[in-house]
Amino acid sequence: MKIHHNILFLIKQLLNYSIIFSKIYYKSSKLLFNKNTDLVIEGFPRSGNTFLTVLIMKLFPSKNIAHHLHIFSQIKFGVKRKLPTYLIIRNPEDAVRSLCIRQPEIWPSTAFFAYAFFYLPSIYYLKYISWIKFEEIIEFDKMKNRLLDDFSLLEKEKYNDITNIGINDQIKIINNEVDRRGIDGLAIPSNKRNEKKQKVDICRVSLSKYFAKKIYNIIIKRF
Repeated sequence: MKIHHNILFLIKQLLNYSIIFSKIYYKSSKLLFNKNTDLVIEGFPRSGNTFLTVLIMKLFPSKNIAHHLHIFSQIKFGVKRKLPTYLIIRNPEDAVRSLCIRQPEIWPSTAFFAYAFFYLPSIYYLKYISWIKFEEIIEFDKMKNRLLDDFSLLEKEKYNDITNIGINDQIKIINNEVDRRGIDGLAIPSNKRNEKKQKVDICRVSLSKYFAKKIYNIIIKRF
């Protein structure tokens, strides 16, 4: 069964480049882009997607956000419509370790290839995307101020003043509803979780890890 899961995981990653495929495959999802979408947030799984989405939802509750499907077609849609489009990126080794803990049926080699496939087309869209590093997201005040600055350039809109405590409470609520909502939960950092991540064996992975790190470094250098 593991081979089956891994093959499907990669095939789906490639098909997700297509806006048409996404409209068909995810047609029932409320997380997919639509004519009312105000902004797009995407990133490889386990890269801080939930935290950033909840932060914007709390700051700007009226915003209609396309998010959390981990598909590049969302990014293409946002760029095409000239919407604020945020793409989150995390060091591939950390993202893969975290993904393999959450989905143990996925091999590290498969996850690294999926990471590379996800970010490869973004090189073409670099100047059209607002990039956010995972490290930025976890610095709450800086991230909040950046978002307020970004949106102040687009519109004069009232926003909710929020605290880090409020965000963490909201994330706990979302994590309790993960299955019902069909989205990834956010694993709050802990020593126990870090110990699990270190046990994920990525030492024997070579080609796929090299490919993923190469893409990551190209993108980071062009920020």
